[in-house]
Amino acid sequence: MRLAHPWMLVAALALPWIWWAARRTAAPPGRLRTRLRTISAALLILAAAGTSVRTRQAPLTLVVLADRSASIPLAAQARMQAHLTTFARQRRAGDRVGVVAFGAEAAVESRPSERPTLDGTRVTVGEAASNIAAALRVARTTLPTTGSRRVLLYSD
Repeated sequence: MRLAHPWMLVAALALPWIWWAARRTAAPPGRLRTRLRTISAALLILAAAGTSVRTRQAPLTLVVLADRSASIPLAAQARMQAHLTTFARQRRAGDRVGVVAFGAEAAVESRPSERPTLDGTRVTVGEAASNIAAALRVARTTLPTTGSRRVLLYSD
């Protein structure tokens, strides 16, 4: 379950008052009517909070833009590689991961795949600059046209 506006749940504090006020009216509405009013108020509060239930989602395709320029220290590149490996291990069945390496140029290091090769040594790009625009263009060509798609940028 997911809430778009969780702060709206503060209105749930009014539910006991709604129940109490309904029971104290001059003409008692009866137990069923009181329960229906309370349930209706609770459902309205959940609707205002933007409650949604996630169902089976389409597989996710993630393309990681990995900055391989000289401005990224080796320790930061090692952390980036560790994050990629962790994500690849923790993804859901059917999710795909790909890597676009970039520096002065951009190149596909690993196409989106359910079993990606994330060794970080497949392509050579110029280390003199960080051309993020070129990396985004290349990433766009590797993303499928359907399903959930994400681009993750690792840079300084």
